[in-house]
Amino acid sequence: MSVKTPNTPWGIEAVELSKSLDWPFDKCRDSVILRWLEMGDTRALAAWLAAGDVPSQAVLNHVAKMLAPELDPNCDASFSLEAKSRRKGARRRPDKAVRDWLLYQNVARVMDDIGPGGYDSAIQAVATTAGISKETVKKAYNSISKIAKGK
Repeated sequence: MSVKTPNTPWGIEAVELSKSLDWPFDKCRDSVILRWLEMGDTRALAAWLAAGDVPSQAVLNHVAKMLAPELDPNCDASFSLEAKSRRKGARRRPDKAVRDWLLYQNVARVMDDIGPGGYDSAIQAVATTAGISKETVKKAYNSISKIAKGK
C-alpha cells in the first residue's frame, strides 16, 4: 500500500476503505476520488496527482466527462470542471493559433503559385476557399509571418 496523502480526509478514507473491504489501495484511492468528484470536490484528485499517483482509466474517463460533457450524450457526471482565468482579460485560444498557422501556410502556398505581387490575390483565394473574411486571413497571415520571419 502506497499512501502519499496519509493525513488528509481522502487519504484516511482510502486507507480505512482498504482495510475494511480488503481491497488494493489503488482501487480504494480511485473509489474515493470518484466519490469526492461526484460531490463537487477536486481536492482528492489534485492531491494524488500532485503526489505522482496515476488514477485508473475509469477515473480519467470520469474527469474527461466533467471537462467536456458535450462529448458524451450519456454523461452522468454530477458536476463539470471548467478552466477559469486567474487574470483579467480574454482567455487564450489555442485553436485560433492553429487556424492562423494553417491560413498562413495556405496563403504562402498560393503566393508561391502566383508569383511576385500575389499577396492580395492569395488572401482573397484563401478567404474564399475557407469561407471566412479577407480581414481574418490577412490578420492571420501577417501575425504568423512576423513570427516565422523572427520579427
